[in-house]
Amino acid sequence: MADKKEYEIAFLLKNEEGRETILRAIKWLEGAEVTFESPIAKINLAYKIKKEASAYFGYLFFTLLPQDVKALEDALRMQDSVLRLLIITPPFQKTKT
Repeated sequence: MADKKEYEIAFLLKNEEGRETILRAIKWLEGAEVTFESPIAKINLAYKIKKEASAYFGYLFFTLLPQDVKALEDALRMQDSVLRLLIITPPFQKTKT
């Protein structure tokens, strides 16, 4: 069985309630766990996205099995409240010994 990996998702939402959509989608996947949630902030966009001039920006960290990432991304892209999203693996942090 594969080990869970840590991921970061950054997103732009039409409204603040879209955050719950993202959290539900992550928790819906078996073994997924949110490890950090940032506060959501309203921002003005440099250009319109889906006819919206402003959006709510946020990000969160979560752990998930690697084979489930594509399913999560596909499910979230179909949501009307999600304008944009990006899922990445956080950069490796060097520690001093």
